[in-house]
Amino acid sequence: MAWTPTGNESVGHTGVTLTKGRDPSNTHEIQKALLRELQRRLREVRGAIRRTVGYENDALRLSSNVDDTEAYDFPTQDARVQAFIRELRSWLREAIVGDVTATTQIRSGDHWISEYVDSAYQVGAQAAEGRLMQAGLGIEASDPEDLLRRPVAQRQLADIYARAFENLQGVADDAAQQLRETLTGGVAKGLNPRDMAAALNKELDSIERSRLSTIARTEVVRSHSQAALNVYQSNDASVVSHTERLTSADASVCAFCRALGDVPFTLSEFQSVAVSWGGQPHQIGIPAHPGCRCSPVPAIGLDDDDLAPLDERIPNSAGGKPITILST
Repeated sequence: MAWTPTGNESVGHTGVTLTKGRDPSNTHEIQKALLRELQRRLREVRGAIRRTVGYENDALRLSSNVDDTEAYDFPTQDARVQAFIRELRSWLREAIVGDVTATTQIRSGDHWISEYVDSAYQVGAQAAEGRLMQAGLGIEASDPEDLLRRPVAQRQLADIYARAFENLQGVADDAAQQLRETLTGGVAKGLNPRDMAAALNKELDSIERSRLSTIARTEVVRSHSQAALNVYQSNDASVVSHTERLTSADASVCAFCRALGDVPFTLSEFQSVAVSWGGQPHQIGIPAHPGCRCSPVPAIGLDDDDLAPLDERIPNSAGGKPITILST
Protein backbone atom coordinates (compact mmCIF):
# COMPACT_ATOMS: atom_id res chain seq x y z
CA MET A 1 0.00 0.00 0.00
CA ALA A 2 1.37 3.43 -0.89
CA TRP A 3 0.72 6.85 0.57
CA THR A 4 1.38 10.27 -0.83
CA PRO A 5 4.03 11.88 1.38
CA THR A 6 2.95 15.11 3.04
CA GLY A 7 4.44 17.31 5.71
CA ASN A 8 3.42 17.23 9.34
CA GLU A 9 0.44 19.37 10.25
CA SER A 10 0.78 21.84 13.10
CA VAL A 11 -2.10 21.76 15.58
CA GLY A 12 -2.61 24.61 18.03
CA HIS A 13 -0.41 27.53 19.04
CA THR A 14 2.32 25.35 20.57
CA GLY A 15 3.26 23.83 17.24
CA VAL A 16 2.28 20.25 18.05
CA THR A 17 2.55 18.13 14.91
CA LEU A 18 0.59 15.07 13.91
CA THR A 19 1.58 13.14 10.79
CA LYS A 20 -0.99 13.99 8.15
CA GLY A 21 0.18 11.61 5.42
CA ARG A 22 1.32 8.00 5.52
CA ASP A 23 -1.24 7.06 8.12
CA PRO A 24 -1.94 3.29 7.94
CA SER A 25 -4.76 3.58 10.49
CA ASN A 26 -6.53 6.41 8.64
CA THR A 27 -7.30 8.01 12.00
CA HIS A 28 -5.43 11.29 11.57
CA GLU A 29 -8.57 13.42 11.70
CA ILE A 30 -9.72 11.73 14.92
CA GLN A 31 -6.28 12.22 16.49
CA LYS A 32 -6.35 15.87 15.48
CA ALA A 33 -9.86 16.37 16.89
CA LEU A 34 -8.86 14.77 20.21
CA LEU A 35 -5.71 16.89 20.44
CA ARG A 36 -7.71 20.05 19.73
CA GLU A 37 -10.12 19.16 22.54
CA LEU A 38 -7.22 18.62 24.93
CA GLN A 39 -5.74 21.95 23.85
CA ARG A 40 -9.08 23.68 24.40
CA ARG A 41 -9.29 22.28 27.89
CA LEU A 42 -5.76 23.36 28.70
CA ARG A 43 -6.45 26.93 27.52
CA GLU A 44 -8.79 27.32 30.49
CA VAL A 45 -5.93 26.49 32.85
CA ARG A 46 -3.61 28.95 31.11
CA GLY A 47 -6.18 31.69 31.53
CA ALA A 48 -6.65 30.89 35.22
CA ILE A 49 -2.88 30.99 35.75
CA ARG A 50 -2.55 34.40 34.06
CA ARG A 51 -5.38 35.86 36.12
CA THR A 52 -4.32 34.36 39.45
CA VAL A 53 -0.53 34.64 39.34
CA GLY A 54 -0.20 37.60 36.97
CA TYR A 55 -0.68 41.26 37.78
CA GLU A 56 -4.48 41.01 37.60
CA ASN A 57 -4.66 39.27 41.00
CA ASP A 58 -1.03 38.59 41.97
CA ALA A 59 -2.36 36.06 44.46
CA LEU A 60 1.19 35.07 45.45
CA ARG A 61 2.11 38.70 46.29
CA LEU A 62 5.09 38.69 43.96
CA SER A 63 4.93 42.47 43.44
CA SER A 64 5.30 45.11 46.12
CA ASN A 65 2.07 46.97 45.33
CA VAL A 66 -0.37 44.05 45.40
CA ASP A 67 -3.95 44.65 46.46
CA ASP A 68 -4.33 42.44 49.54
CA THR A 69 -7.95 41.71 48.72
CA GLU A 70 -6.83 39.81 45.61
CA ALA A 71 -4.04 37.79 47.23
CA TYR A 72 -4.25 34.48 49.08
CA ASP A 73 -4.95 35.29 52.72
CA PHE A 74 -1.90 33.58 54.22
CA PRO A 75 0.89 35.26 56.16
CA THR A 76 3.81 33.45 54.48
CA GLN A 77 4.91 33.00 50.89
CA ASP A 78 5.20 29.24 51.36
CA ALA A 79 1.58 29.01 52.50
CA ARG A 80 0.43 31.06 49.51
CA VAL A 81 2.39 28.81 47.15
CA GLN A 82 0.81 25.71 48.69
CA ALA A 83 -2.66 27.21 48.31
CA PHE A 84 -2.04 27.98 44.65
CA ILE A 85 -0.67 24.48 44.00
CA ARG A 86 -3.85 22.99 45.45
CA GLU A 87 -5.94 25.16 43.15
CA LEU A 88 -3.71 24.41 40.18
CA ARG A 89 -3.98 20.68 40.74
CA SER A 90 -7.77 21.00 40.84
CA TRP A 91 -7.81 23.04 37.61
CA LEU A 92 -5.65 20.49 35.81
CA ARG A 93 -7.75 17.56 36.98
CA GLU A 94 -10.99 19.22 35.93
CA ALA A 95 -9.61 20.39 32.58
CA ILE A 96 -7.68 17.31 31.44
CA VAL A 97 -9.52 14.52 33.21
CA GLY A 98 -12.97 16.07 33.44
CA ASP A 99 -15.70 16.38 36.03
CA VAL A 100 -15.27 12.98 37.61
CA THR A 101 -17.71 12.15 40.40
CA ALA A 102 -18.65 8.99 42.24
CA THR A 103 -21.46 8.41 39.74
CA THR A 104 -19.19 8.56 36.69
CA GLN A 105 -18.88 5.14 35.10
CA ILE A 106 -15.64 5.31 33.16
CA ARG A 107 -15.77 1.77 31.80
CA SER A 108 -19.27 2.31 30.43
CA GLY A 109 -18.06 5.25 28.37
CA ASP A 110 -19.41 7.99 30.61
CA HIS A 111 -16.39 10.20 29.98
CA TRP A 112 -15.62 12.89 27.42
CA ILE A 113 -12.81 10.94 25.68
CA SER A 114 -15.13 8.03 24.77
CA GLU A 115 -16.41 9.94 21.72
CA TYR A 116 -12.96 9.80 20.12
CA VAL A 117 -12.27 6.22 21.20
CA ASP A 118 -15.59 5.08 19.69
CA SER A 119 -14.90 6.85 16.41
CA ALA A 120 -11.47 5.22 16.12
CA TYR A 121 -12.97 1.82 16.90
CA GLN A 122 -15.50 2.18 14.10
CA VAL A 123 -12.80 3.24 11.64
CA GLY A 124 -10.63 0.29 12.68
CA ALA A 125 -13.44 -2.21 12.19
CA GLN A 126 -14.43 -0.78 8.84
CA ALA A 127 -10.80 -0.79 7.65
CA ALA A 128 -10.39 -4.43 8.71
CA GLU A 129 -13.59 -5.48 6.95
CA GLY A 130 -12.45 -3.62 3.85
CA ARG A 131 -9.14 -5.46 3.85
CA LEU A 132 -10.89 -8.81 4.15
CA MET A 133 -13.22 -7.93 1.30
CA GLN A 134 -10.25 -6.92 -0.86
CA ALA A 135 -8.71 -10.30 -0.10
CA GLY A 136 -11.79 -12.01 -1.49
CA LEU A 137 -13.61 -13.00 1.71
CA GLY A 138 -17.38 -12.93 1.33
CA ILE A 139 -18.28 -10.83 4.35
CA GLU A 140 -20.82 -8.07 4.78
CA ALA A 141 -19.97 -4.66 6.14
CA SER A 142 -21.14 -4.09 9.73
CA ASP A 143 -23.34 -1.23 10.82
CA PRO A 144 -20.97 1.12 12.74
CA GLU A 145 -23.43 1.78 15.57
CA ASP A 146 -24.36 -1.88 15.92
CA LEU A 147 -20.68 -2.76 16.06
CA LEU A 148 -20.19 -0.72 19.24
CA ARG A 149 -23.01 -2.58 20.99
CA ARG A 150 -21.54 -6.04 20.52
CA PRO A 151 -20.33 -7.72 23.76
CA VAL A 152 -16.72 -8.17 22.59
CA ALA A 153 -16.53 -4.58 21.42
CA GLN A 154 -17.98 -3.32 24.70
CA ARG A 155 -15.39 -5.28 26.69
CA GLN A 156 -12.56 -3.96 24.57
CA LEU A 157 -13.86 -0.40 24.70
CA ALA A 158 -14.25 -0.58 28.49
CA ASP A 159 -10.57 -1.43 28.81
CA ILE A 160 -9.57 1.36 26.42
CA TYR A 161 -11.74 3.93 28.25
CA ALA A 162 -10.17 2.93 31.57
CA ARG A 163 -6.62 3.07 30.23
CA ALA A 164 -7.15 6.45 28.55
CA PHE A 165 -8.70 7.80 31.75
CA GLU A 166 -5.72 6.61 33.81
CA ASN A 167 -3.32 8.19 31.32
CA LEU A 168 -5.14 11.50 31.54
CA GLN A 169 -5.01 11.35 35.33
CA GLY A 170 -1.29 10.66 35.14
CA VAL A 171 -0.71 13.66 32.89
CA ALA A 172 -2.71 15.95 35.20
CA ASP A 173 -0.82 14.79 38.30
CA ASP A 174 2.59 14.95 36.61
CA ALA A 175 1.80 18.39 35.21
CA ALA A 176 0.92 19.64 38.69
CA GLN A 177 4.28 18.42 39.99
CA GLN A 178 6.20 19.97 37.10
CA LEU A 179 4.42 23.28 37.55
CA ARG A 180 5.10 23.14 41.27
CA GLU A 181 8.83 22.90 40.57
CA THR A 182 8.63 25.76 38.08
CA LEU A 183 6.70 27.85 40.60
CA THR A 184 9.08 27.29 43.52
CA GLY A 185 12.06 27.93 41.28
CA GLY A 186 10.49 31.17 40.04
CA VAL A 187 9.79 32.35 43.58
CA ALA A 188 13.41 31.66 44.51
CA LYS A 189 14.55 33.74 41.51
CA GLY A 190 12.23 36.61 42.45
CA LEU A 191 10.19 36.57 39.25
CA ASN A 192 7.55 39.26 38.90
CA PRO A 193 3.88 38.25 38.36
CA ARG A 194 3.99 38.52 34.57
CA ASP A 195 7.17 36.46 34.21
CA MET A 196 5.93 33.87 36.69
CA ALA A 197 2.68 33.37 34.79
CA ALA A 198 4.63 33.15 31.53
CA ALA A 199 7.01 30.54 32.99
CA LEU A 200 4.13 28.37 34.21
CA ASN A 201 2.33 28.55 30.89
CA LYS A 202 5.55 27.77 29.00
CA GLU A 203 5.76 24.58 31.04
CA LEU A 204 2.16 23.79 30.08
CA ASP A 205 3.12 24.28 26.42
CA SER A 206 5.85 21.68 26.82
CA ILE A 207 3.42 19.22 28.41
CA GLU A 208 0.97 19.78 25.55
CA ARG A 209 3.61 19.13 22.91
CA SER A 210 4.81 15.93 24.54
CA ARG A 211 2.29 14.18 26.76
CA LEU A 212 -1.04 15.32 25.33
CA SER A 213 -0.07 14.84 21.69
CA THR A 214 1.17 11.34 22.55
CA ILE A 215 -2.13 10.46 24.22
CA ALA A 216 -4.06 11.72 21.19
CA ARG A 217 -2.07 9.46 18.87
CA THR A 218 -1.72 6.40 21.08
CA GLU A 219 -5.25 6.00 22.43
CA VAL A 220 -6.82 6.49 19.02
CA VAL A 221 -4.47 3.95 17.41
CA ARG A 222 -5.09 1.53 20.30
CA SER A 223 -8.85 1.63 19.72
CA HIS A 224 -8.39 1.27 15.96
CA SER A 225 -6.11 -1.76 16.40
CA GLN A 226 -8.41 -3.54 18.87
CA ALA A 227 -11.36 -3.13 16.52
CA ALA A 228 -9.39 -4.56 13.59
CA LEU A 229 -8.27 -7.58 15.60
CA ASN A 230 -11.85 -8.12 16.75
CA VAL A 231 -12.97 -8.28 13.11
CA TYR A 232 -10.20 -10.72 12.21
CA GLN A 233 -10.99 -12.85 15.28
CA SER A 234 -14.69 -13.02 14.46
CA ASN A 235 -14.09 -14.44 10.99
CA ASP A 236 -13.13 -17.97 9.99
CA ALA A 237 -10.00 -18.81 11.99
CA SER A 238 -8.73 -21.06 9.23
CA VAL A 239 -8.65 -18.03 6.95
CA VAL A 240 -7.85 -15.10 9.24
CA SER A 241 -5.83 -16.64 12.05
CA HIS A 242 -2.77 -14.43 11.72
CA THR A 243 -1.87 -10.78 11.36
CA GLU A 244 1.07 -8.61 10.45
CA ARG A 245 1.90 -4.99 11.19
CA LEU A 246 1.62 -2.37 8.49
CA THR A 247 3.96 0.54 9.20
CA SER A 248 3.77 4.01 7.71
CA ALA A 249 6.96 3.19 5.77
CA ASP A 250 8.47 6.64 6.27
CA ALA A 251 11.57 8.00 7.95
CA SER A 252 9.74 8.44 11.29
CA VAL A 253 9.02 4.72 11.79
CA CYS A 254 10.92 3.50 14.84
CA ALA A 255 13.49 0.74 14.42
CA PHE A 256 11.37 -1.67 16.48
CA CYS A 257 8.26 -1.42 14.30
CA ARG A 258 10.38 -1.45 11.15
CA ALA A 259 12.05 -4.70 12.25
CA LEU A 260 8.67 -6.33 12.98
CA GLY A 261 6.98 -5.13 9.79
CA ASP A 262 5.68 -8.05 7.70
CA VAL A 263 6.47 -10.59 10.48
CA PRO A 264 3.40 -12.86 10.86
CA PHE A 265 1.92 -13.59 14.28
CA THR A 266 -1.10 -15.50 15.44
CA LEU A 267 -3.89 -13.26 16.69
CA SER A 268 -3.21 -14.54 20.20
CA GLU A 269 0.49 -13.72 19.97
CA PHE A 270 -0.25 -10.28 18.62
CA GLN A 271 -2.38 -9.48 21.65
CA SER A 272 -0.30 -11.08 24.41
CA VAL A 273 3.42 -11.22 23.60
CA ALA A 274 5.61 -8.64 25.30
CA VAL A 275 9.30 -8.08 24.69
CA SER A 276 12.12 -5.96 26.01
CA TRP A 277 13.76 -3.70 23.45
CA GLY A 278 16.85 -1.91 24.66
CA GLY A 279 15.75 -2.53 28.24
CA GLN A 280 12.26 -1.04 27.74
CA PRO A 281 9.03 -3.14 27.56
CA HIS A 282 7.21 -3.18 24.22
CA GLN A 283 4.16 -5.01 22.92
CA ILE A 284 4.31 -7.07 19.76
CA GLY A 285 0.82 -5.75 19.03
CA ILE A 286 -0.29 -2.22 18.27
CA PRO A 287 0.41 0.26 19.71
CA ALA A 288 3.85 -1.18 20.46
CA HIS A 289 4.87 2.05 22.16
CA PRO A 290 3.50 5.55 22.82
CA GLY A 291 2.94 7.35 19.53
CA CYS A 292 2.90 4.14 17.45
CA ARG A 293 1.22 4.69 14.05
CA CYS A 294 1.03 1.10 12.77
CA SER A 295 -2.08 -0.85 11.78
CA PRO A 296 -2.75 -4.63 11.92
CA VAL A 297 -3.40 -6.29 8.56
CA PRO A 298 -4.61 -9.87 7.99
CA ALA A 299 -2.26 -12.62 6.83
CA ILE A 300 -4.77 -14.56 4.75
CA GLY A 301 -4.53 -18.34 4.47
CA LEU A 302 -1.52 -18.72 6.73
CA ASP A 303 -1.34 -21.90 8.82
CA ASP A 304 0.48 -22.42 12.11
CA ASP A 305 2.58 -25.10 10.40
CA ASP A 306 3.90 -22.36 8.10
CA LEU A 307 5.36 -20.42 11.02
CA ALA A 308 8.79 -20.74 12.55
CA PRO A 309 8.95 -20.74 16.37
CA LEU A 310 8.21 -17.39 17.94
CA ASP A 311 11.80 -16.77 19.05
CA GLU A 312 12.94 -17.26 15.46
CA ARG A 313 10.34 -14.93 13.96
CA ILE A 314 11.11 -12.08 16.35
CA PRO A 315 14.45 -10.51 15.39
CA ASN A 316 17.22 -10.55 17.98
CA SER A 317 17.73 -6.82 17.70
CA ALA A 318 16.42 -3.65 16.11
CA GLY A 319 18.37 -0.45 15.59
CA GLY A 320 21.31 -1.96 17.42
CA LYS A 321 19.27 -2.67 20.56
CA PRO A 322 18.59 -6.26 21.69
CA ILE A 323 15.06 -7.71 21.70
CA THR A 324 14.21 -10.28 24.38
CA ILE A 325 10.87 -12.03 24.82
CA LEU A 326 9.31 -11.27 28.23
CA SER A 327 5.98 -13.09 28.03
CA THR A 328 3.91 -15.12 25.57
